[in-house]
Amino acid sequence: MRLLMSVFIFVFVGITATYSFHSVNAQEPVDALSDLVGAKAGQAENAIKDRGYTWVKTDKSGGSAYSYWRESGSNKCVTIRTADGRYQSIVYAPDFDCETVASTESASVSTTVEGKCRLYNEKSNRYRYEGSCEIEQDKSDGRSEYKITLGNGDFYHFVPQGAKYKVEMRQGWSSHLAAKTEMGNVATFEWYKWKLSADTGDAPETMDESSTGADDESANSAVRAGQGKFDATGKIPCAQAKGQPMGQCSFGVARDGGGTATVSVSLPDGRKRAIFFENGKPTGADLSQADGNMDFSYTKEADLYMIKAGNERYEIPEAVIYGG
Repeated sequence: MRLLMSVFIFVFVGITATYSFHSVNAQEPVDALSDLVGAKAGQAENAIKDRGYTWVKTDKSGGSAYSYWRESGSNKCVTIRTADGRYQSIVYAPDFDCETVASTESASVSTTVEGKCRLYNEKSNRYRYEGSCEIEQDKSDGRSEYKITLGNGDFYHFVPQGAKYKVEMRQGWSSHLAAKTEMGNVATFEWYKWKLSADTGDAPETMDESSTGADDESANSAVRAGQGKFDATGKIPCAQAKGQPMGQCSFGVARDGGGTATVSVSLPDGRKRAIFFENGKPTGADLSQADGNMDFSYTKEADLYMIKAGNERYEIPEAVIYGG
């Protein structure tokens, strides 16, 4: 009896020690990638691959995307959490997190590829995003469902509903249905004032600066503002919360001309807010569910726009949009 108890204690302690060892390592920061925490997701992806990491899969939960990678040499599993278009954490994960279903049946039902995506305004053809993306197509149960993750972390989910598609975004479900057209390897979804085109054919895994227009002065204002390429900078009155007195926030503006522009405002807590103008009118901001309140409105007195974006308030002179 004593012998059996000794064996049991030895086995129990051994299992406990092994479990603790993996738990600690599963949350350990990845030193080789620690400098990329806080980097823009689309721009930093090449750096991850250049350092010997191989993409495995991407999962979505709430407002975050979790991408899983294998580390060369050690073959350890690494997970990167992306939110608000930036890498929030890069840590080692349990090995099973990097496992994928390898059955022939599953592979024929759902496929994920890297491609090239464009998100743009239907009326002005002004690009909100242009670059690399992950495109997952699920054909289970005779359906054709799409999950598209842009390089900046934004997520779009198209679910068949009759001849059209319901649209899920980071902000939640759209009240407008999308129509889908296909031409070759390009699937284009159109809903409300937006179009999202996903190209899976002959597209590079990621787009370099020359292919995204990073050095092209003709790139639209939203793209240039995201790259920090501004036509003017300065400060505007702003308030981040309800009832808060107006202070001063730094801004940069990228202009397309004719009253179409993107204003990027740096908030006191370090976040950035993009406010979009078309033909001299504020049309929206890059609000999400994480902001809580996603209402957008504005009034104009003389040459001053007074904007409410969620709980935030901004006063933007007309000269910021038109120049002069």
